[in-house]
Amino acid sequence: MAHQSTIVENGMTYNVTEFDHTAQEIDDAVNNLGGASTPQGAIAALGAGVRLNLLINPFFRVDQRNRGTYNSGGWTLDGWYNRAGSDGTITQNSNGAVFSIERTGIPFYQTIDPQEHQLSGRKVTFSVLYSGGAPRLAISRFDGSWHHYTSVNFPASENMALATVSAELGDLQSTDQIRAAIYAAANNTTFQVYCAKFEVGENQTIAYQDGNQLTILERPDPIESLKCERYQYVVSSLSFSNYKSNYAYLGTGIYVTSSQARIFIPIHVLPRIRPTLTYNGAFIIGNGKSTYTVSNITLEHISRSGISVLVNTGTGAAVGDPAMLRIDNDGTAQIIFDANLS
Repeated sequence: MAHQSTIVENGMTYNVTEFDHTAQEIDDAVNNLGGASTPQGAIAALGAGVRLNLLINPFFRVDQRNRGTYNSGGWTLDGWYNRAGSDGTITQNSNGAVFSIERTGIPFYQTIDPQEHQLSGRKVTFSVLYSGGAPRLAISRFDGSWHHYTSVNFPASENMALATVSAELGDLQSTDQIRAAIYAAANNTTFQVYCAKFEVGENQTIAYQDGNQLTILERPDPIESLKCERYQYVVSSLSFSNYKSNYAYLGTGIYVTSSQARIFIPIHVLPRIRPTLTYNGAFIIGNGKSTYTVSNITLEHISRSGISVLVNTGTGAAVGDPAMLRIDNDGTAQIIFDANLS
């Protein structure tokens, strides 16, 4: 930090710029930078922040759908889509995620919105840290069909290794999507991915490699779960406590007819767009006198504080009765508000 001081000596006035660093600190910083042979090395030496990661859930720690292992097509761990169908499996573990892919041509991927991040005409870099079998990374544009900017195979590695690709995106249309894709370089390949990063710029900042030493620069974001909830929000037995409850209360409201209640479910962040609603499992509504089995749930309104849904039940309640929506002894019951980029 620098500040200005005025010194008067022998009738002369001097303006002096002073720095809140000792000479030794400055010398050490210069020496550290002088020993760095790459931009990543300079970042590692200074302990400075690195460029924004445009992926959500890059460490694979968020799993709102709470399955742990996914072996069919569709959404898996938050943000990551399985296009490989039954030929691909992703399993969350304490180090990230294990990918098992039977065929080379079908990936797991994450979509990045080029309009939100102003990517048109920019150079971008996609990187992963991995070990085990050989992966392939690709940066692609999707406009209804896949168009690879780059697609590169990387070798198998017993130890943690770095895979990185870069691409110049060129001019993008408003309907274009950018996809960061993880393939297998060969059929029937399994590898561990520790973290991933998609960033603007031609040099990766996920890690710094000095000889055989690999230093991870990327760090988990403490608000990662909130970032994920902007794309999807899953209300389940784990939503409102640190322990699983098969009878968890999910929202409250009132009966608007004898067989339909308006329920307000709190949210933490506003969804990216108006979500679609799907649900599975058993739910009931109590009104303080009886309970009623839920037959249908539909989305009504969204605000920054919560989402209102209309819930159909059997008849018997009176208009104006309180209504409390809860899970009915079902550990797999979920309501999914999906605003994912397709």
